[in-house]
Amino acid sequence: MKKPFRIGLLVVVAILIAATSVQVYLILDSRYTVTVKNDTSVPIKLVQISGGGSEVTIDSIDAGGSETRHFWIETDGRLELQHDSDNQRHIIDGYVTGSLGGDTTVTIHPDGAVTSINHRSE
Repeated sequence: MKKPFRIGLLVVVAILIAATSVQVYLILDSRYTVTVKNDTSVPIKLVQISGGGSEVTIDSIDAGGSETRHFWIETDGRLELQHDSDNQRHIIDGYVTGSLGGDTTVTIHPDGAVTSINHRSE
């Protein structure tokens, strides 16, 4: 009687481990990552990333430095960036949704231009 119980217990434990692994994968796969690089010679303050029901603020990025933030998109939309040196809103991802996730690198250049590279399809 003990052997079938142990086998049953092992099956239950294996199912729980598999379900947890899938859940962790889905959580990480739906996470959005943004890295903001400051290629200017001065610190950039109050970088705001917003869209898709999410809002992230980076207080400051040193000259030549970078900061990375992870968050989850709540609704469909586009992702935008704004910072204190520039009153414009820059689109850094034209479409985000909660189940897609993403990985974008944004560079703020010395001339004020803002470029973004989306690594989702790589």
